[in-house]
Amino acid sequence: MKPKIIVSVVLTTHNRAELLKVALEHLAKQSFPPKNWELILVSDGSTDATAEVAKLVEKKFSNFQFISKKKEGLSAGRNAGIHEAKGEWVAFTDDDCQVDSDWLSQLSVHFDKKEIVGIEGSVTTDAKRPLFSNAPENLSGGKFIGCNSCYRHDILKKIKGYDTRFFWVRDDSDIAFRVMEWGTIVFEPRASVYHPARPTSPIHILQRLSIVQSDILKFYKHPHKYFK
Repeated sequence: MKPKIIVSVVLTTHNRAELLKVALEHLAKQSFPPKNWELILVSDGSTDATAEVAKLVEKKFSNFQFISKKKEGLSAGRNAGIHEAKGEWVAFTDDDCQVDSDWLSQLSVHFDKKEIVGIEGSVTTDAKRPLFSNAPENLSGGKFIGCNSCYRHDILKKIKGYDTRFFWVRDDSDIAFRVMEWGTIVFEPRASVYHPARPTSPIHILQRLSIVQSDILKFYKHPHKYFK
């Protein structure tokens, strides 16, 4: 009898082959039983060496699936992973992150608690951060950062996954707000993910103005939770 897949890990990537190598090396060191989880790697329109990296690391995982699709954004990529997932739970991380070796084991502490429909883990970053950098941090919960999140698969299907109108930002809090309609999201600090501070171009600040559009959409969908 084939071992049961308890949790599916979905990682969406776009043209970050070198960072992806590091992320996958950390995922391959999980203490959680290898036969009870799967990795679904989604290439969102990558044109670099992402496919080659996938081939190199595939043998390190007991259950591995590589999906190559046209570029549609992070939310669409995660939805592709949710669609293929076999686990009762779906955990998400990113290609520029490094998960702790006990990441899945610590998330799994809550898998049998019926009232819990989601888990957010801690996100750490560097103490020294460049002026223009991307360095998310979640040390006490309530931030719902997508690179360390986990939800019941059946709930994700009920709410039809991520809203693809959130192309690259606010998608994580939006899905958390919708999942909370079905139960509790708990914070598990021992399920840790390290997100190094990544330098960004000053020009990128202008691109981040799209956050305003995403915030307006999030407020429209969840006015009460937005202010809370």
